[in-house]
Amino acid sequence: MSVFILKLIAMSSMIVDHIAIGFVSDTQFLMRNIGRLAFIIYAFLIAESYYHIRKEKHKVIYHVLKLIILAIATEIPYNLFEYNRWKALSTQNVIFTLLLGLCVLIASDYVLKRINCRAVSYPICIAILVAASSAAFKIRCDYDFGGVFLIVVFYLYLKNADRFNLYQRVLILLLIESLFSFLYIWSCAHFGSWPIIVSWWRSLKMYVSGVTAAFLLLAFYNRKLGYHSKWFSWLYSIFYPLQFVVLLVARYFIRGF
Repeated sequence: MSVFILKLIAMSSMIVDHIAIGFVSDTQFLMRNIGRLAFIIYAFLIAESYYHIRKEKHKVIYHVLKLIILAIATEIPYNLFEYNRWKALSTQNVIFTLLLGLCVLIASDYVLKRINCRAVSYPICIAILVAASSAAFKIRCDYDFGGVFLIVVFYLYLKNADRFNLYQRVLILLLIESLFSFLYIWSCAHFGSWPIIVSWWRSLKMYVSGVTAAFLLLAFYNRKLGYHSKWFSWLYSIFYPLQFVVLLVARYFIRGF
């Protein structure tokens, strides 16, 4: 399974998810489950892209600037679609989560290159991860704490993935899924007591099959680019804000708002 196929799946599952949110009231379950694939794959591809461009400073800078622009450009259509208003501080769009995760990878790589002593560099990298995850939680990025953590763990997985066979990749990815799910639910519960965590788990467990399917798909990733072109690269980059604009226009003509 190539990067191209993963991108198609991510884009398709995301649009299905948002159609369910914006237009479907009675049969959301299946469509929302399909939608769970999107963020997992987007987070994986952020880690994968950085893994390949990490030694090319200009590409890294370009990638960061692109995400900053997209995150800002997406806020208004995201708020209009989700909350029917221009400004909403309750949550921020998921590109902010992807941006923070990428920044953790860049900062951690910088520390590891400059400080040879692991007893010093590793705690600093952990502190960077905690700081970025806390920032994601504080500003209420989509998937917040768990999302940033997932990008970092995917990067560590990709650095070693060639050493594993299929069964090992499946087991490792399912372990990552368990850790991600716990952190996400824990952050949704605002790091509260166990009964609160259990309550959130019950409300979210209907989406477990979609999340599991996403991680299992990644086990079949072959580390090949597949089809690629400039137009598709740009489409993938702007697809997140673009689909909100298209859905908002469609909703206006269908419902009048």
